[in-house]
Amino acid sequence: MRPLLWILNSGLAILLIGTGMFVYLTKISIPAKVSIKPETLHFEQEEEPSADISAIYENDLFNTYTKPTQKTGPEKEVSTPIPEPPKPKSVVVPKTPEPEIKPPLDIALKGTVVFNDDSKNIAMISDNKSHEEKNYKVGDTIEDAQLVRIFHNKIILIRSNGQQEIVFFDEKEAQLETSITKKTWDHVVKKDSEAHYLVDPSAFVSTIPMLSQFIDLLDLTTVYKQGQSIGCRIGKYPDHSIAPSMGLTSGDIIKTINSIEIASNEGRVRAYNTITAMKVGDEITVEIQRSGSSVKITFTLAKLKQPEKKESLTIEKQGEEEIIILGKKSQEQIQEQKVKLLKERYQAAPTLEKIRKKLKENMAKQGSHDIRKRLGLAH
Repeated sequence: MRPLLWILNSGLAILLIGTGMFVYLTKISIPAKVSIKPETLHFEQEEEPSADISAIYENDLFNTYTKPTQKTGPEKEVSTPIPEPPKPKSVVVPKTPEPEIKPPLDIALKGTVVFNDDSKNIAMISDNKSHEEKNYKVGDTIEDAQLVRIFHNKIILIRSNGQQEIVFFDEKEAQLETSITKKTWDHVVKKDSEAHYLVDPSAFVSTIPMLSQFIDLLDLTTVYKQGQSIGCRIGKYPDHSIAPSMGLTSGDIIKTINSIEIASNEGRVRAYNTITAMKVGDEITVEIQRSGSSVKITFTLAKLKQPEKKESLTIEKQGEEEIIILGKKSQEQIQEQKVKLLKERYQAAPTLEKIRKKLKENMAKQGSHDIRKRLGLAH
């Protein structure tokens, strides 16, 4: 066995030595690492030859060159003068244009239909020139005027120049309102202390006989918040209004009267019935929202000193009717006046019925015209 192992080991040793010699003799030499970064090239800048070009100007072919002259003496400094400030110009104030007053509209109020919602009120107005009668609502235009308010006895229009016109249903209504505007309120309301006033009920009723006139004097409108009525707002009342004498200002929102909320019509009727049933000595507490704060004003019904008058308004009730009699008269004269007024109302009843009938006819005509217009049949 030993000779065989010796032979095998010898063969492996010879093979190993031969392989090493073969690798050594056949190996490839790797060249040394050489940097490939480019070197900075330096160029020597050649100096440009300087040329004297004065000869070109001196030997000018077209005689356009002028030799500079040498200045003698010191140079003078040239200063720029300071400009004078501008003179103020007088401003011409334009003349204030005189207000243009247009002649009143040639129209007549024939009748009105008044609802709780002012936007639904209807006025029947006749053109005196063409004698054409037509129904109008708030916002409609009549010539250059816009209808802004409709009351039971009058309408208010605004012309294109800002002129305001009031058209009454009849002459008596205009005379009654004119008499109210000429009155003062000292005999009706008297300030007793801060947020406390005295009101003479008799003088109040004789001066403002109708609720609509009181609403007009305060310019009361329903105010809404998030779609819900919260009370009545006092608007831009006229100069002769009773509002300042009662401690009320424009923008006040009346919330409650004697703890009765007046946001709804039921509450307003209830408050009205409560007030009309009061007597001298009773108190009326009004809760007002003013500039986000709650204010309470108390009115005490009391007798106030009345000025001497040659004429006054006497209010008497006969059933559901209120009869207004002007002047101090005897019982016989008052009775005669009552009979006369009742006769006038009786005679006017057919006329009122005709007005209502005419209103319905106009509404039917306008409704038919609107339908035809939508269908494209109107001319």
